Amino acid sequence: MTLTSAFALVLAVLALIEGAVALVAARRAGRIAADLARGRLDQERRAAALAADLRDELGRLHVEMARLAARTAIAAHPGRRQ
Repeated sequence: MTLTSAFALVLAVLALIEGAVALVAARRAGRIAADLARGRLDQERRAAALAADLRDELGRLHVEMARLAARTAIAAHPGRRQ
């Protein structure tokens, strides 16, 4: 084996190792990206559920405020009681 062919063999082995390391890194990056995406999706779902709960509560409070305003208006004018 000549020095040139030995050097070429070493370079080929290094290229294979580099390719394997790059593949492992790419797979890991893919897993990390998928985990982040799942986490964000879960967070968005929880935020949407919370927003729906708050919207429902606001609706209930609106109805209660209207009921209290009507009762206050009736109490302020005793002659209007039915």
